[in-house]
This record gives sequence, structure tokens and C-alpha cells, in this order.
Amino acid sequence: MKLKFSELTTLADLLVYLSWQESNKNFTNFLNNGDWVSHSTKIFLTKTFILAKNLKKLGVKKGDKIAIFSDSSPYWLVCDLACQLVGAISVPMFTNIADENLKYQLQDCQAKYAFVIGSNKWQILKPHVKNFECIITHDFKIRQEKARNLSDLMNSEKHYELNFNQFAKHIKADDIATIIYTSGSTGKPKGVVLTQRNLISQIKDTAKTFTLTKDDVVLSYLPLAHIFERMVMYFYLSKNLSIYFADDVLNVANLLQEVKPTVLTTVPRLLEKIYGKINLKIADAPFAKKIIAVPALWYAKNIAINIAPKIPVKRLFQKLIYNRLLKVMGGNIRLMISGGAALDTDINRFFTNVGLPIMEGYGLTEAAPVIAANAPNAYKFASVGKVFPSVEVKISESGEILAKGPNIMHSYYNDSKATDDVLKNKWLYTGDMGHLDDEGFLFITGRIKELQKTSNGKYVPTIILENKLKQISLADNALVIADGKKFVSAIIFPDYKLVKEQKLNLKALDEYFSAEIDKVNKNFNHWEKIQRFILAKNEATISNGEMTPSMKLRRYKIMENYSKQIEKIYQ
Repeated sequence: MKLKFSELTTLADLLVYLSWQESNKNFTNFLNNGDWVSHSTKIFLTKTFILAKNLKKLGVKKGDKIAIFSDSSPYWLVCDLACQLVGAISVPMFTNIADENLKYQLQDCQAKYAFVIGSNKWQILKPHVKNFECIITHDFKIRQEKARNLSDLMNSEKHYELNFNQFAKHIKADDIATIIYTSGSTGKPKGVVLTQRNLISQIKDTAKTFTLTKDDVVLSYLPLAHIFERMVMYFYLSKNLSIYFADDVLNVANLLQEVKPTVLTTVPRLLEKIYGKINLKIADAPFAKKIIAVPALWYAKNIAINIAPKIPVKRLFQKLIYNRLLKVMGGNIRLMISGGAALDTDINRFFTNVGLPIMEGYGLTEAAPVIAANAPNAYKFASVGKVFPSVEVKISESGEILAKGPNIMHSYYNDSKATDDVLKNKWLYTGDMGHLDDEGFLFITGRIKELQKTSNGKYVPTIILENKLKQISLADNALVIADGKKFVSAIIFPDYKLVKEQKLNLKALDEYFSAEIDKVNKNFNHWEKIQRFILAKNEATISNGEMTPSMKLRRYKIMENYSKQIEKIYQ
């Protein structure tokens, strides 16, 4: 039975819909030993269908939890969508998760099965193997009685008619599709329960907001375990696009040149790093090049986007400087969507004036995830766009953003108290502050818990300060400390790879950051200025517990790790 896109109610329906589309020979693409391997739409669907049939033979039942340990790849999607066909609940695990969080999540969700793609992922799961009835591996084999091989389960010499309807008729809109554990930036992770309806409503709203064609090419580098990339990926699949998966985030710069994507979803962290490297490169350039590059950089960062195109010098800057920067991004990007965290206004203005407008959006895992997003035909600089078509937003008396709609999560798994704290009369209390303008654009003004108050009773906009600090060329990240303190301080995480290239010793590095922080302080009130700072000895990573899988700093963990240094500067 054919389905129209508007008739989709579940992810199983999405596969029914896709099975009637013309096969795209470059549907999903991944690197194997440096060479691209392409799977057509037909191959992708066949592997998913056969795996679903074999999962049922293994005894997987509707409602069973299946953990996914894998880097992003077509196989991640095949495993996830096979789960959706049989009604199992997929539970994605971030691949570099801290062991304490992994142990908690496995105990909380009680997953019976696990997909493990890559031997390095097996090392993460190995200590917890007793928790599973069956482990399905790919690209390696293990000596375990309960192990099966993914290749054997998704490939068959037998010819199958891809009748996805036989699965889809058993899956309902209110069935649980997935449990996604939040990053736990302020405590233990919470399992966000999302239904088929939650995800499908987002795919449909995305289709109404963004127009993609069969000629669009996608480069995907964000983890599919993150709901932002996963939901957008479902949308890409529905459009039958050519999708290329990055093998490593460190290889993204090279892959932009090679793949030349037209569409890219990103997080501010990548844009901050690109911006920082541009600044550093110009600072090290010969004087002759600086004559044009320095004013071009200043212009892009400071001139209002509605004025910049009208200034005659823009054409010169575009030809000599900006077009080169666009080529660094592959040269073909027409749609770049940023989510996951707030994007600094200066960086947004810079990329927009260079010729690469960024469609910033806003959402939470609990909203599956998008609440609002800018789009080419409905865009306002510095906003996070208009509210998605099926979502309602209102601002509480205290200024908090509340959201309601078919995308709002079912609950937090096994945590009714936490659920009741954020879901009231079907409204999701986001914890973010904001306002809607007369044209319906949403603006984020801060986070309720992150507007810190000093012991002198002064409020400090820590996120704004942190975004400015992260623009320092040799800074990888920054955490501002102010709550209950007599003055503001910061922990700076240097980009030690760049520090090594600059051949700076610790004293020189300290002097460099002291001078750069003085420049940042000029834009803030006296009580907001950073008085002291600590240079972190190591990078904040997911594996050391100092960063969440969604690339945000885990404040409580960092404060704990640097407690002695923090205590010392406040003596």
C-alpha cells in the first residue's frame, strides 16, 4: 500500500513511503579504509527489512529495549530502523560516554539486546556483557555464546519482497520509539521517552520549514545518538538524498572539500573553531596580506547584515577574502543549520556577511528536539526563528519559554518526579528565558539557572561571557564562575594543539590569555568582568566526564575537578 508523506504516522510508515521511491544509487555513503562505499536506497531498505525479520526470529518483542553502540554510519540507521519495524525501543549510547554514566543508563533502561559496531565499542561494553541476552556485532567477532554477527542478520541470498506494511500495521503513533539519555550537565542523566508521534511530527514540520531537492548533498558529522542529528537524518531519508557520513570529526575540514555538500547541520563548537583558526591564520599572515585581511575580518564581524551588502568595499572583500573562506567550507553550501547550543551573535554575523547565512534553531531533547528555527524564507538575525508549525509557545510571567505540541516527550523514563517538574498541563517548561516579537520570531535571552548571582547581589550573564572567551584564538572552551562568589573568574581550556604550533610556554600562554581577557572585559560592566582565571591542564572531553555528548561543558564535574584551584583564587 502506497502512502503519501502527509499520511505518515510512524517511522515504520517512513520506510513504507521510502520503499515506493526511485532508488538513489548514492543514498548512504561511508568511508572504509579511505574509500567511499555507497549503498543505494534499495540496498539500505533491504538490509533494514532482513534485519527486522531476523530480530523477530531472535525473539525481540515489541517494547524490548535495544542499545546501540556505534559511531554514526548507515549501519547505525539500519539497526535503529529495524528496531522501529519490530516495535523495539532503541536506546542510543554515545560512543565516548563516561563509564559511570554508561553503567547508570544500562541499569536504568534494562536493555536486553545491544548492537555493537566496531571493536573499540566492544571494549566499552565488555564489562557490562552479563546484562544482555544477545549482542550483535559488526566488523569484528567475539567469543561469546550470546553473540551474533550483524552481517549475517542483514544479508541474505534469499530474495525478499520488501513488504514493509507487514511490520508497519503493528506500530502505532503512541508507541515508544526511543529512549535518549540527556547529557546530565547538572547531575545524573535522565532518559527522555520519545514516541513515534513525537518524531514524525518533527519530520513533517521540518519538511514544511526547509525545502530540499534530490540534487542536495548532505555531509553528516554529528552523532546520531544526539536527537538533533537523528531527527534531521530521518528528514534526509524521507527526501531520498545523498548522505555522506564523516568518519571522524577531525576529518570534517577535508571532507567538506571532498564531498562539497549543499546541506550541513552543525553545532556552534565547529563554527567557533573555524572562526578561531581564521583569526589565528590572519594574525600570522605577512604584513602585505594583513592590509586587506584584517579590515575584511573586522567588517564581517561588526557591520550589520542589513547594511553590509550596500557598502562598496564589500565587493572587494568578497572577491579577495570571503570567497576563499567559502571554498574552505566546500564552496557549495546553501543551507547550514545550527543547533544544540546558543550561537554567539558576532560569529553568526561574521559567517552571514562572508556569504554563509546560518539558520539557527532552538530546541531540547525533550521536544524531539526542535521548537523553533530560522529558514531561508523566514529569517531574522539573532533570533532562533519562528516556532515550528505544529508547536505552540508561550512565555510565562517569569519570562520562561513554555512549549506544547505533538513533539513534546512522553516522560522521563523511571522518573515521575522529574517529569512532573517540567511537564505541567502538557506544557514543557524549558528552563530558558526568551520572548516572541511581533512577527513571531523567538529570541533566547538566557537560561534561568545560568544567570549567576555574585555574593554582592549582581547578576552575571555567564553564557554570553563564555561565548566571548571561546572566540579567543587559542581557547578551546571556557567556563565562567560567579554564583555566590565575590568576583567573577573563569576556567580557560586552551587548544593545546594550536598552543604547541605557536610554541608557547606556560608563562607566555598565561600572558597571552591575560591580555585577551582584558580585551573581552572592555565590553562588560565592572561587576561582570573576569578578575582571575585558571588554565586547564587538559582538554574537556566526554570520556573524562567534563563535557556532555552534546558538546556542552558539564559544569558540576569541572567545578569538582578544579575545586582546589577555585578555592585558592577566592582565598
